[in-house]
Formats: sequence, structure tokens, C-alpha cells
Amino acid sequence: MPIHVTGNPRIDLLRTDLRPYWSGQIEAIHKKFGKIILINTNFGKLNNFRPDKGDEKKALDRATVSPSDVDEFDLGMARHRLTLFQYFQKMVSQMAAAFPAHIILIRPHPSENHETWRQAANGHANVHVQIEGHVIPWLLAADAIIHNSCTTGLEGYVLKRPVFSYQPIVSDRFDKQLPNAVSRQATSSRELIELVKTALSSGQPAKENGSEAKTRLIEQYLASLQGPFASENIVKTLQTFDDAFSQSPPNWGTVLAAKSYALGRKLRRRFNARFRMRDQSRSQRYEYLNHIFPEITQAHIEERIERFQHVLARFQHIRVRPLRNYIFEVFRN
Repeated sequence: MPIHVTGNPRIDLLRTDLRPYWSGQIEAIHKKFGKIILINTNFGKLNNFRPDKGDEKKALDRATVSPSDVDEFDLGMARHRLTLFQYFQKMVSQMAAAFPAHIILIRPHPSENHETWRQAANGHANVHVQIEGHVIPWLLAADAIIHNSCTTGLEGYVLKRPVFSYQPIVSDRFDKQLPNAVSRQATSSRELIELVKTALSSGQPAKENGSEAKTRLIEQYLASLQGPFASENIVKTLQTFDDAFSQSPPNWGTVLAAKSYALGRKLRRRFNARFRMRDQSRSQRYEYLNHIFPEITQAHIEERIERFQHVLARFQHIRVRPLRNYIFEVFRN
């Protein structure tokens, strides 16, 4: 089966063509919070919403009993991430004190325990923990974006926002290189504060112009930043598959492999639902699912379709109808 480079639809939402799609949400953020510095965290494997979950936390807990029973890489990763987690918690109050005119807005990964970050605020009135909505308008609204090894660092760079990777410890083995490489890197909280102050010193935060080396690096990993959207490329490619299959007999080996893969995924989902969460009550399971997956309504979907219609002058005959809770059919009228 050939490989087709189409791009990722998630990247479509970062493109300049769709920037007006986010304008209303950006205005609402500024109206509510004023000037913000955004800290994105991704410590769900340590700071999970469920106290007994998280692979990195489990590795650390097992290592206290029997280190030899824990995979060497897993334990090294867990220790590296724990140190970063501790540095990030200390950094929150340092940023709050250094930038009193800004709201320091912490956006944890959806699987994280938000209360940990509220405690890290240490009583600073200008620190808020916020998870609502899509991350892109928050990235666009921020005067500075801080992360470590996080996809939002890459997204912020593509959006041409000032992005900073806070790296008080560095590991070629455990860090995610791409989002850190396209960010301005700080190895201490003092350096981070100075870099952010420099970016804000003009009174209007400088946009990330990007070096030629960073541009070449991005182009190795991201496609469809210009021209047709990745979503359009995917549909076009799928149509060529449909045409090819209709003109030739099916390859039953491929069909069997696809069906086996789909069956395997279905069985894994059932296993996870029955055994990995069986130690929790039904209410606890729903509490966690509601924590990571916010409620979605028909009106919510229709409002977003209307925004696409306005920005792209397309999808004028698209309609939505509910099938079950959180399941909707999007169709052409």
C-alpha cells in the first residue's frame, strides 16, 4: 500500500486562512482576562486526575519497592519528568511575581489534576487554571507561551507566537526534541523571566519570525501549511482508493488484515473498559470521562459549522442531527 503525504487536519486549524475562525474566542479571552502568559503542562502520567493512575507515577511507586522490577527506560523517563514537574510548580509563582500586570494562565493536559496547579499558584491572585475550549485561541491570545516537550509549543510556533521551552533539566533521551527546538529555550526560571520580559519590552509582543533552520525543520514534519487543506487532501486520496477498489477485485489479504486490526481495537477497548477501570464505581468513571471530554451539544456543533461557513464561504447546506449522547450525524441537506 503506497504512503500518501496529506498533512494533518489539526494543522489546518493553525493556518492563516482560518485565523478569523478564532477571532470571537480570542476577543472573549481578552475581555475576561486581559493580558495573559500561557503555561501549558503535560504531566498527566504523573499528575493524573485519578490518584492511582499514571504510568510514570506507577513506575516511581514500584521502584520504591523493587527498582529491578521497573524497566530502566521507564524509570529514567519517570524520574526526569518528576523533576520537570517539580520545577514547573515552582516556576508558576515566580512568573506570577515577575509579571503582576499579566494573568498567568495554566492550561493543564485534560488528564491532569487541576488542583495541583491551583496549589502551585501559592495564593497569587494573578494565576488562573483554565481548560475550557480549544487550545488554539488561547495560544493566539497569549503574549507568551511556556511549555516543555509539548505539542502546543509546535502549534504556537506555527501560529507565529512567542514560544518558550522551559528546560531546567535537559535530556536528549527523554525530551521531545521538535517542540523544544522551535522554541526559545530557557534553562532556569531567571533566564525564562528575562526572555519573556525581552519579548514584552516593546509593549507589543514580538511575533515569532522563525529562523531558516527552524523553517526547514518544520517542513520535515508538517505538510499542507499552504495550498489545499490537509482535510481536502485526505478526502481526495480516499476517493482515489474508492475508484481503484471499484475497478479491480479486492485484495482479500488486505481486507482480512484490516478487519483483524479493527477487531483487535474493539477487543482492547472492551478490555480497558472492563478491567482497567473496574476498580472504580460507575460514578467515578463518568466523573473522569466528563473531566477529559467536555459536554458537547448540537448547538455547539452548529455554531462551529456557521463559523466555517463565514470564514470559508463553504458548507452552506450542512446540517447536524443527534443520534445518541455525544454522537451526531453531520450531513448535506
